[in-house]
Amino acid sequence: MRVLVFHGYLLHGTGSNVYNARLVAALVGLGHEVHLLCQDREPEDLSFVDAVGNWDGGALAVRTLREPVRCTVYRPDIGDLLPVYVADRYAGIEARPFPDLSDAEVDPTWARTSPPCARSPHAPRPTSPSRTTW
Repeated sequence: MRVLVFHGYLLHGTGSNVYNARLVAALVGLGHEVHLLCQDREPEDLSFVDAVGNWDGGALAVRTLREPVRCTVYRPDIGDLLPVYVADRYAGIEARPFPDLSDAEVDPTWARTSPPCARSPHAPRPTSPSRTTW
């Protein structure tokens, strides 16, 4: 089965980050093909990640780490600011809670994330007005 996991944050740390990393590792371990959209800066450190895609200059470039590719991580470029729900510290990223951010700070993040997500080669495409499938 091909699975898309959309996690707007990292794969290291606490909470939903750890949950999503373990979920994807389990799916890969069961033989599924997983496409994971997240913000992790070092997904190569995770044993279940076989390829990493970045949007450099608006174009997707995927680098294969090992074959067969069972899990590809896609990372939209959101800049250095990561809006979060719970304050936490991450190397190389300024993570700030939503209530501490102005619309002018949040809007560029969404503007950078939305187009790559829509152009993802594995993004669901609507087949009818009421149903979305792969």
